[in-house]
Amino acid sequence: LNLSVPIGNNDAKATLAQRRFEEQREALELRALQQDITHEVRLAVRALHDGAANVDAAESSRELQERNVEAEQTKFQNGLSTNFQVLQVQDQLANAQEAEIRARLNYRKSLVEYRVATGTLLPVLANDSILPASADDWDITEVTPPTANVCSPFLTADFLDPAVLAAKLE
Repeated sequence: LNLSVPIGNNDAKATLAQRRFEEQREALELRALQQDITHEVRLAVRALHDGAANVDAAESSRELQERNVEAEQTKFQNGLSTNFQVLQVQDQLANAQEAEIRARLNYRKSLVEYRVATGTLLPVLANDSILPASADDWDITEVTPPTANVCSPFLTADFLDPAVLAAKLE
């Protein structure tokens, strides 16, 4: 007479507990990743808005300095100013122009960071429109939000080829 009594399925219970723990840990990791992405996008949007405001301010400053140069040249022609004063105002104009260029460059960097954060940089590269053809084409007012699955049509083997990517960037 043989009597067998199952003592319990401890191995299966331990495996189940381990899998549940791993599932909870991965869910927490996913939530942390989602929060990091949200934070990164918010920072990029904030930098983009700040950059646009800086460009507007630098543009206004340059325009004001251009008017100052014109006024100082008029004073000089009327004998109310000196060459030195005209040169000082022209130097201030050059500084304002430099600040405007720097502001535009920082805005473009912020725009690239925004596109990286939202996953829209690859489509822009694929359309060859990452940089404007000329400085007059810079539109700092329009930023379109990303759409769902915006990168998927562009993630092809030939697009990810370094030679193709280099050709697109030239």
